[in-house]
Amino acid sequence: LDVRAFRWLVLSAQYRSPLNFEESSLNNARKSVQRLDTLRTKAEEGKNSAIAPEDEERYDQALKQISATIEKGMAAFTAGMNDDLNTPRAIAGVFSIVKAAEQISKKNLLIGEVAEMVLNTLDNLDDVLGIFYEPSGFEVVKEKKEEILNIDELTEEVRALILQRQSAKASKNWEEADAIRDQLQSQGFIIVDQAQGELQVKKMA
Repeated sequence: LDVRAFRWLVLSAQYRSPLNFEESSLNNARKSVQRLDTLRTKAEEGKNSAIAPEDEERYDQALKQISATIEKGMAAFTAGMNDDLNTPRAIAGVFSIVKAAEQISKKNLLIGEVAEMVLNTLDNLDDVLGIFYEPSGFEVVKEKKEEILNIDELTEEVRALILQRQSAKASKNWEEADAIRDQLQSQGFIIVDQAQGELQVKKMA
């Protein structure tokens, strides 16, 4: 039994209502926990990353967006917990923050202060929910690991897409750059923008 998934399943139900325990419900709870774990990992990885000069305008927008979303989401979380421990309402507030942070991560902007804000929020939520821990003696479903690749390990097709994305970013064609990023992600490649135009390429292992 994935005990963290079971804990999330219980938290997701109103304590005055019967718990509908089915395998599908447990699987959905497991996916929610994995989303939280993945977001926390990405924020940890990005908190020390620098902002590329060409991304400063988009980063400022992301910072404003996540700040407003966290404020609103935490208010919803607190209101839910104060409403006779209405945890489904409270968790809806949590995932409004998670969804916004995931969108920012897809744009490779979950770095620096944005990442720190997300981590602090997850820590504050965990003080109440107690999800981020490693239970001993139980099976825990792990997320796939990411392998960092050298540019010469990539196929010509992937290298061409990366160069095309860099060109689109240099021209501030964010729509095209994001579309190429999504195309690469669908193939299992994650592109991490770093300072001074450098890139890090990761492959889901």
